[in-house]
Amino acid sequence: MFLSQVGRLSRELLILETPKQSAILWTTPTVSKHTNLNKYPYETWNVVGVWVLQRGAKKRVYYQVDGEHDTGWVWRGYLTKGKNPNAAKANDNPNRLPEDD
Repeated sequence: MFLSQVGRLSRELLILETPKQSAILWTTPTVSKHTNLNKYPYETWNVVGVWVLQRGAKKRVYYQVDGEHDTGWVWRGYLTKGKNPNAAKANDNPNRLPEDD
């Protein structure tokens, strides 16, 4: 397996493609699981870095994402470009903590 850091991206905005889908947010790409992105259905993620994991001819691309509540690495297949249209609903979330404001 070959892991290479490609570099930094210009703060591209991404959202979870399927909000109810299980999408792992890693502390380090494929090494230690941090949390699951479906815990943040109203989050818009900023891409701040890219890693490419290569095994033979297959490549997997991981984005380092930064959100309002969390940060980590996620496989790019879980994300799609754009700003989350449901972000306004975040204030109605009963699980929202006072320090989130």
